Amino acid sequence: MNSDVSVIVPTFNRAALIGQTVDSLLAQTTAPAEVIVVDDGSADDTEAVVRRYGSHVRYHRVEAKGSSNIGPSAARNVGVSLAKSTWIAFCDSDDLWLPTKLERQLRIHALCPTVEYSFTDFSHVVSGAWEPRSRFAKAPPGYWEEQRRVLENGIWIYEVSFYERAVRFQPVAPSTVLMSKRRFDALGGFCERFSRGLFEDVEFALRNAAHPPVGVLAEPEVGVRRHDGNRSADMLANWLDQVKILEYILATHAAAKACAGLLGDEIQKRRGYAAGRAFASGRLDIVRQLAPLIDRRHRDWRTVTKIAVVSLPDPLAYAVQGLLVTANRWLARLIQPAFSAQPSQPLNGEPPS
Repeated sequence: MNSDVSVIVPTFNRAALIGQTVDSLLAQTTAPAEVIVVDDGSADDTEAVVRRYGSHVRYHRVEAKGSSNIGPSAARNVGVSLAKSTWIAFCDSDDLWLPTKLERQLRIHALCPTVEYSFTDFSHVVSGAWEPRSRFAKAPPGYWEEQRRVLENGIWIYEVSFYERAVRFQPVAPSTVLMSKRRFDALGGFCERFSRGLFEDVEFALRNAAHPPVGVLAEPEVGVRRHDGNRSADMLANWLDQVKILEYILATHAAAKACAGLLGDEIQKRRGYAAGRAFASGRLDIVRQLAPLIDRRHRDWRTVTKIAVVSLPDPLAYAVQGLLVTANRWLARLIQPAFSAQPSQPLNGEPPS
């Protein structure tokens, strides 16, 4: 059985992984109408791997001007512009779909045709093994039950704004999304100003959350693979990018006004996390830049200590920083770390390393 769905796969140097991704898309019990791979200037054998699928996959290569690539968000926008179908799904080139993903998700839209945007649960995949605890299971207590309409087992509809809920806990990964092309175009697609950064998809997820109805499939039909090539491995860059994105969201999203305090708290927390990671990495210049932006209400004793250290002259500051980091590593073997970045979950759920 075929569907009126175009699957967009942005990729960059994923020759070792994209074959399994494409295999999972072509193995759907309800097949997509087309799979479009947008190659963002790969320098490895990504093109050769994709070309092996022949007419089963449309391959489109993008050559950026003045930079090595345009980033996933811009590549997704290119893919949608090429799509022929009424519906659009996304899958990152290192992720996996279970065979029933598209069939089960389309069930949402068959049961409730007014829903033009939906997402599924997902699990992380490490060394080929799917983690038993999915993303949805990590949500705060009561997160899913409030204002939920259950259509059938595992299929939920939210007919009020999902925005504040998604600020508190972000459950959406790009590879879980299915939406109408009409809705995508009306929202203006992905914001390309963050395309080459990390967590570039969060802004678009929140824009969608502000426009109900939203459909949810509470089944982990997607596997988000963790591997050495993940862009999210640099946690300092992660925190800094999240701050930039949340500041942009607070300044530009109409829906953000109703939860400005919550967004402000999230920005402050992430500034603190970034300062902690920068301190541990010896980037005292970044700690100094962040220090005046972290209000006193969000400074725990760890942050206060780090800010005090970076206020010292450089030779002394680096000497004290080195002693504290060494001591922390030693203490970490005995007790909870004292000077590491505050543990939390970024908007996409990746825990700090």
